[in-house]
Amino acid sequence: KKIDEIDDTIVDLLNKRANAVIKIGNLKKSLNLEISQPKREEEIQDRIKSKTTIFKKKSLDAIWKEIISASKLIQGTITKVGYLGPMGTFTHQAALEFFAKAGTQFIPTMIYFGY
Repeated sequence: KKIDEIDDTIVDLLNKRANAVIKIGNLKKSLNLEISQPKREEEIQDRIKSKTTIFKKKSLDAIWKEIISASKLIQGTITKVGYLGPMGTFTHQAALEFFAKAGTQFIPTMIYFGY
């Protein structure tokens, strides 16, 4: 029962954050600014990781990466990530590990330029 109440509170807070994200996204669009602000995203993640928590830093990083990615999706941004080979390859797995799932389109490619 207690966990359900906490989960409901988390969803309520995520919705509150999403409403703020929508307002900020509209402001960015009106000022012709990029939706994606990597420096700000890094600041948010660094601030979150600096807090004392029972969660491991890597776990918090993954959670916030998803929240930030979902927030960019709300603002109308989709991140496109290409990886070498078909689904299930090591490059595909690496892309899934490194990038957030929400708001990301993973695109297989067979082209290798030898760099």
